[in-house]
Amino acid sequence: MTMLTRALMACLLVLCLAQALQAAETNTAARTDNTLCRGLVSVLTGPCELVRCLTYDGADHAMLGILTGVGKGSIFTLGRFWGGLTDVVCMGFVPEKLDMYQRLNLKDFVWQEPWWPAQPEQKK
Repeated sequence: MTMLTRALMACLLVLCLAQALQAAETNTAARTDNTLCRGLVSVLTGPCELVRCLTYDGADHAMLGILTGVGKGSIFTLGRFWGGLTDVVCMGFVPEKLDMYQRLNLKDFVWQEPWWPAQPEQKK
């Protein structure tokens, strides 16, 4: 790759991340441009779902949580990756029946998901 191509790709990534962060703060992720950015960010951050599920389930259920965390994390990673891919391919116009985020009950971005189980006094 040439230096110009790398620079353009880096700028595109930074712009998409900035747009996704803004969409997460203002709850405008339903708009088309934000959905496209959500797709790019989801493709890149999909593997974080595996780490998130391992952390969450491991802290919540100890040894059994590691096994369930790997299973859930793998499904959510594939779901977030597929959802991001459909967002990008459909240019933000994703039909409701193809929206993996709603099917798997995922939030728009991985950093919006709970990474640690609630404390016992918070569960009440």
